[in-house]
Amino acid sequence: MRQIISTVLGIVSSVFGLLVALPTLTYDNSIWVIQMLLGEFSWIPGLFGVAAVGTGAAGRQRSRWGIVLGVFGLIWSLVPFWQTRQAKRLNEMSMRRALGEDYLRRVPPAQRARMRQRRWSFETSFISASPLKDAYTVERDIVYHATPQRPLLLDAYKPQVPPAQGDLYPAVIVVHGGAWRYGDKGEVFTAHNQYLASQGYVVFDIQYRLSDEAAYPAPLEDLRAAVRWVKRYAPAYRVDANRVAFLGRSAGGHLALLTAYRAHEAGAEGTEVCAVVGIYPPTDLRLWYAPEESDIARFLQGTPQQQPTGYAEASVLEYTRNDLPPTLLAQGYRDDLVMPGHSELLHNKLSATNTPTVVLRFPWSRHGFDAFMPGLASQSVQYDIDRFLAWAFYR
Repeated sequence: MRQIISTVLGIVSSVFGLLVALPTLTYDNSIWVIQMLLGEFSWIPGLFGVAAVGTGAAGRQRSRWGIVLGVFGLIWSLVPFWQTRQAKRLNEMSMRRALGEDYLRRVPPAQRARMRQRRWSFETSFISASPLKDAYTVERDIVYHATPQRPLLLDAYKPQVPPAQGDLYPAVIVVHGGAWRYGDKGEVFTAHNQYLASQGYVVFDIQYRLSDEAAYPAPLEDLRAAVRWVKRYAPAYRVDANRVAFLGRSAGGHLALLTAYRAHEAGAEGTEVCAVVGIYPPTDLRLWYAPEESDIARFLQGTPQQQPTGYAEASVLEYTRNDLPPTLLAQGYRDDLVMPGHSELLHNKLSATNTPTVVLRFPWSRHGFDAFMPGLASQSVQYDIDRFLAWAFYR
């Protein structure tokens, strides 16, 4: 019986370990979510491997298959932990190069105390890293923009801690992902909004028109309307209108970057922000295979062959220049939906300007890696986002 249990545990550990090691098998079902979660919580298949080896080695008759399979799964499950040391070093280097060696010098002590103090801790892998309920309040479904398709809503997360400096709070406008076609405010990232509010930021989590409702540039117009709304109603939320930042994921990261980088254009008056965070954002829409009926073809009303100008106009890379808002990009290097080249290309172009740009690289992480706050890369990326936003707001 013990040999059977050891073998079963070894099989489970090996399967989980392979899912960590293999490229994403498909995005058409939940397999990619399972692979993403196993990479971010790789200690789970590791525990199965330890249990398989321990059970198989106990007693007089050892379970050879249980031990072999358990060791196999354990080795692959430890890969993300082996990679964290280099990722930590490179990410810290990226922060210092972009923001300066003493970039936290001007951050108020009260804000420093609120920031995450460790990149990762084992205990927070078991519990949510979101704050207590009394650290924030929420106003939901506030209409910020009337469009022909529908009224667009936002949720406002208000901190219950005093401002770290002065009488006003900085603000973060959060833009959801979903291939420009799916998704809504909140969803799995609600805890992140709560966390940012507990940091002393007013968080505005917004909707925008999806591609089945209105094609590009409709969502760009919606994000511009959101910035203007936040600045207009800043006094009601005790927000400093000069300290507003974007944070967007995937397609939302693309829209956030595009809005921030095109704020100088005619018709975009009043949409300037002081910083932008893009998490696995598409930056060059011409890099994709975009057949008809694909999500990006729906977004841009045609294929690259049919709409070459549209694909260029909607690509963030086309708008790099001096004096753009400081930018933080976070990228998983197992992401084969939005390839790492998107972040690297934007970083390379911005490196030729005076725009401070940080790239955080996570070799083991896949698309959507920050969806669950206790995850390995999710904790680490939040550590640097805390510091980047504090630097951008208080420098």
